[in-house]
Amino acid sequence: MGWLSLTVSSRPATLRESKVLTLKILVPKKVVKLATRRNRLRRLIKEALRLEFSLKKEKVYTFRVMKNPGEIGLSQAKEAMHEIWTPS
Repeated sequence: MGWLSLTVSSRPATLRESKVLTLKILVPKKVVKLATRRNRLRRLIKEALRLEFSLKKEKVYTFRVMKNPGEIGLSQAKEAMHEIWTPS
C-alpha cells in the first residue's frame, strides 16, 4: 500500500449542475506534522494532476495521504498518482 489513496464518488444532486471541478486533498496533521510540508504535498498532488490527468467535472475526487512519504518531488508524486489511477 502506498502513501496516497483516491476515492471517486458521484457529485451530490444539489451540485450536479455546477461547472466547477470538486477536488479534495486531505493531508492529516497526525500524518504530516509541519504545515509547510502538508502544503507542499497538496501543491505536488495538484501539479501532478494538472500535468498528467484529465478529471471529469461530474465526479468528486478525494485524495488522502495515508502515511508520511518523506521528502518527495514532482516525479514521485506523479508516480504515486499513476499507481492509484491505473486499475490493478
